[in-house]
Amino acid sequence: MKRRTMGEAPDADWILELRRLAEASAPGPWHVGSADDEAFMSAEFVSTEEADNAWPPERSVVAITQLQLPRYAGNERSEENSRFIAAARMGVPRLCDRLERAFEERAALARGLRELLDVAQKPSGDAQLGEAIERAQRLLKELGAG
Repeated sequence: MKRRTMGEAPDADWILELRRLAEASAPGPWHVGSADDEAFMSAEFVSTEEADNAWPPERSVVAITQLQLPRYAGNERSEENSRFIAAARMGVPRLCDRLERAFEERAALARGLRELLDVAQKPSGDAQLGEAIERAQRLLKELGAG
């Protein structure tokens, strides 16, 4: 995935790459779990299976945000990191859907504005301008903005 800079607007390629990454990952939903016993000391993880205070099957673990024995991963935000990772599994595809709809709505608005400007710049009379305004109003209503 291309590294993006702050303020750089998402584009269709970026959305497709996020969607590809989400589809290639383990199916959701993902669950946050923790294990705290003598064998593991303390662990915080994300898994495809729910596991209450126990280590889930190895095949279901998708991320470990805290592992104390061996001391390998963890910081003061391991639980928050786990929750974010789990939420992203279901949230990223939904955000991609919403961004795609927003891009489609933006394109429809741009077409409607161009049409309205084209008509307004022609000396063809008020009838065509009135029709263009009505079409623009319908478009806004369809988009939930009118």
